[in-house]
Amino acid sequence: MKRFVFCLLGTLCVAAASARPVRISGHIAGLGSDTLLVMHTPLGGPGLPPDMLLTAGDTFTYTISADEPGSLFITQPRYLRTHASASPYDALKNLYLIFRPGDRIHIEGSIDSVMRTTLTGSPFIESLSAFMNRRLAVTLRLFELQQHGLGDAPDADQQTLDDSLRTIYSVYEAEETDYVRTHPDDPVSVLITANSPDSTIFGTRYALLGDSARSSFLAPMAESARMRYDRNAALQQAARLIVPGQPAPDFALRDSSGTMHSLSAFRGRYVVLNFWGSWCGECIADLPALTACHAKYRDRCTFINIACYSGARERKAALAAHDFPGLNLIDTPATLADDAAIRYGAQHFPVKLLIDPEGTIVRRLSGPSHEFYKMLDSTLGVGHR
Repeated sequence: MKRFVFCLLGTLCVAAASARPVRISGHIAGLGSDTLLVMHTPLGGPGLPPDMLLTAGDTFTYTISADEPGSLFITQPRYLRTHASASPYDALKNLYLIFRPGDRIHIEGSIDSVMRTTLTGSPFIESLSAFMNRRLAVTLRLFELQQHGLGDAPDADQQTLDDSLRTIYSVYEAEETDYVRTHPDDPVSVLITANSPDSTIFGTRYALLGDSARSSFLAPMAESARMRYDRNAALQQAARLIVPGQPAPDFALRDSSGTMHSLSAFRGRYVVLNFWGSWCGECIADLPALTACHAKYRDRCTFINIACYSGARERKAALAAHDFPGLNLIDTPATLADDAAIRYGAQHFPVKLLIDPEGTIVRRLSGPSHEFYKMLDSTLGVGHR
């Protein structure tokens, strides 16, 4: 199988919304005949089943019917598998496109100069292609350093290499921010903003966007990034506050019958909070240990299981299939401020906390951990009544 190695590094192509065919054509000199994997993800929904694309004589065409913007990820199946001989360049051996219904996109390039692939089609697609080629030198230097180190100084220490990489990243980020500054109404600027590496850079770039860019078809991507960074900021704040000795934040959540329960109602008793999700295998695997502790300490401790980020059907199925000891509540937040999981810094599930009768956090642990149950025995066991 010949190598399919043209690179667009986050290349995204988009446009209008109604069910119309999207046609992708390409000519990559030296590609020959190959079998490629195509993954289609609508921007507003989950991914669709993967498809296969056959190339012949260095060319290929691919057509899908779409009623909303979406993304296509095209690669050789073998590049999806991590292996010991993988190099940083493997990340460049694929194509990522965002399209709009009705788009006609042509890819032109050569297997010998894969990073100079050119896209033609709508003005947005061509603008994006031009931007990607302008920052080609930075991209190449970055990957050369990652793979080969400092070729002109083979004995340089790791710190020197790290400093060089940081410099390259800084140039990379500065070029992207400058593009947003000089092209405030270009949808490409929305893509750059949505893919900002941190919340500070995102905020700087978002403030530079013009009104037409903020209302473009890519605006939801920027808003999604804003929500992601707001969520991360809330989790970081919780990490500072949800520690032993601090008061446990109160919450009011419903059970499956609609009855509301607040944490403060259990003041005077120890409380175990168990944040879980129906999608979390480790949460389910942890249930026997949780059940055993519930049997030992339910006379002195209230066990509260809080289902997070689970669909109603999946949550009901999990509760029906497994015995969750204690009170079962549902976290269905309308805003970040209402999200009990985020307020408690629950990120790597399951997350369990012990809260004392005064409402103070005794201990918090993430993931499956026998240490939590040992701590319960130490705190609630014989001699600690």
